[in-house]
This record gives sequence, C-alpha cells and structure tokens, in this order.
Amino acid sequence: MMYAEFLAGTGCRNNEHNQKLFERLEAMYMNIDISKEEIYEYGKKLADNSLSEEQKAHNEEVRTQIKCLQIDLETYTDMQKRYKEYAKDSTRAEDRKYWNGEAKWMQDRARENKAKIAWLKDCIIK
Repeated sequence: MMYAEFLAGTGCRNNEHNQKLFERLEAMYMNIDISKEEIYEYGKKLADNSLSEEQKAHNEEVRTQIKCLQIDLETYTDMQKRYKEYAKDSTRAEDRKYWNGEAKWMQDRARENKAKIAWLKDCIIK
C-alpha cells in the first residue's frame, strides 16, 4: 500500500501524524489478513485532520475578504437598481443613456465580485 493511496482512500491530510499512522497501519496490512478498506476505516478514525494555525489564519483572511466583497456586491446591486430607476424617470435621451451606462458599470462590478467570491470560496482550506 502506498502513502498516496492511503491519503486518497481515507481523505486524510498529509501531515506528520498521518504519516506515522500510515506506517503503523501499513505494518498491520502486511502482517495481518486485513483488507485495504478496513485499513482505510481505521485510518479515518485515527487520522489528525485539524488545520494548522497558519491554515486557520489563511481561512480567516479569505473569509474576511469574502465578507467585504459581499458588502460591495450588495452596494453595486442597489446602485444598479437606483440608476435604472433614474434612467426610467429621465425625460432626456442623453440622461437615460448616462444612467443606463452607470447601471451597466455597476452590473459589471457586481458580476466581477460574484466571480471573486466564488474563487475565494475555493481557496478555503478544508
């Protein structure tokens, strides 16, 4: 059994504790009539999958960035609606064009923020 197989089979993190656990479980696997699936079950129960302090700090920073982007997203969405109303209420064609342009700009910023939020959510260490 390979360490990479063990990590894939158990879903464990690659850390020192789990490396030592693998070595003990591999010895069991080699010396006892036991299946890989049973070893994986033991591994899942005994693994240390906690995040390091650095990883926790990383996740907190990412979550903070997401919150800021969500606030901006709400603002862009509200402003877009307001600008569309201004365009609708305008009597002059050039005013309507201006407010529709501003609404489009806000819509583009909102779309960018949604993409950034989705990307940042993928950056959270699980």
